[in-house]
Amino acid sequence: MRTHHHSFLSFCFPFLLGILLFSTGCPNKTTPPDGGETVPESTQTTEQSPLVTCDAGSTCLKVSDPAVRSCQVIFEIPSDKKAENLAFSDQVRGRTMQKTGRLGIVFFVREDKALEQPAASFTSLNDTKILQQTCYDGNGRPLEKATILLEKK
Repeated sequence: MRTHHHSFLSFCFPFLLGILLFSTGCPNKTTPPDGGETVPESTQTTEQSPLVTCDAGSTCLKVSDPAVRSCQVIFEIPSDKKAENLAFSDQVRGRTMQKTGRLGIVFFVREDKALEQPAASFTSLNDTKILQQTCYDGNGRPLEKATILLEKK
């Protein structure tokens, strides 16, 4: 049962992340004044990275509820910036996706227990805002009152 649960989560989260990134809308796409084409947005996906470092200059993601076993969150970031040094705690498996002006992070715990440390971190950016977030319990039910807490160092 446990293996089935984790394989289900590992299949669903990349799918949900993609849906969330595209359902929140893309930055304005207009034809440049010279009539040329717009440059396609770049997408980078990261499955696992170095361990979380909550040093000066980092933004760390924590969860507000010990019942949380997975979360998906979409950030609005400055369109001319890119989140760097994305990292996950060794307590979670996570994936990220960046498109111009958006950063999506999905993670789930490796073991069915509360997170004892930040789940993820990235280099701090000015004007980073959470656009959408949903956290789930061990049975995959949304936790209405659970939130992502951002700790900027």
